[in-house]
Amino acid sequence: MRAGRERGHRSTASGWYTALGAILTAVVAVSAAPASARTGPDDGGPNGAGPHCARPVVAVHDLGSSAAEWVGWTGPCVIAVEYGAGPVTRVLDPAVRVGGVASIEESAAEIEAKIAAILDRTGADAVDVVARGVGALVVHHALTHPVRGAAQPVRTLVSLGPLWAGTELLGLAAVADVNRRIGIYDALAAVERPLVAPFCVSCGQVVARSSFLRAVSPDPAPGVRYVDIVSTTDGIAAPATDAAPHGRRVVVLQDVDPTSTVDHGGLTGDAGVRRLALDETRSGGR
Repeated sequence: MRAGRERGHRSTASGWYTALGAILTAVVAVSAAPASARTGPDDGGPNGAGPHCARPVVAVHDLGSSAAEWVGWTGPCVIAVEYGAGPVTRVLDPAVRVGGVASIEESAAEIEAKIAAILDRTGADAVDVVARGVGALVVHHALTHPVRGAAQPVRTLVSLGPLWAGTELLGLAAVADVNRRIGIYDALAAVERPLVAPFCVSCGQVVARSSFLRAVSPDPAPGVRYVDIVSTTDGIAAPATDAAPHGRRVVVLQDVDPTSTVDHGGLTGDAGVRRLALDETRSGGR
């Protein structure tokens, strides 16, 4: 009987990591784009901010995505950056660009360096940032745990469908809770995590109630204005309208447009979301 329970427990944990792989596969299928399709604003590309841009807007993609998701966010001061490639996704490059799969800590250091480079190139005093999903967690970590000394100057962080409380997708958080309760989570994770890491480290970090999320400070970075744009039909972010920590302005899409049914994957392609996000960067809270 005991052996049966242990096999069941191991199967539960194995299922958790298998599901993480399924999440990445699904996200990549929706978000990844061939290099030839990357026509959105890009750091260093033809639409990148030049030396006369006084107020750059840095666009940060979600897990399993790329700069391609910002197609349509045009403007001389909009720069889409890429970050967080993993060992497996680097093999796909340049045919397919898939980022955001490295650890959030590693990705945050990349974003911090890219913001610094944009400031140097443009001569701007600060940037505004628009980030989707995991991208918002990455930027928040860069602001609260800088590796280059003081945090880079950011005026406003506009988060589209942020995962402050992670995701409950496929019941992963509930499975992890069971494993913790019966005392096998850490042991099994230590064995199985290295199998998942080459594909997606951040997948495990954004499961609701993960050790990473429990350690995240709920407070905005000092001096930075936080705005969350959320949808009640998001489908990925755990309770979208309840997950924003104190100190953030929350804009619910359905309060602006009751007919909106935009989901997590459709946020950056939605004209209404684009208008709201860019208006927030321009208004500065006024």
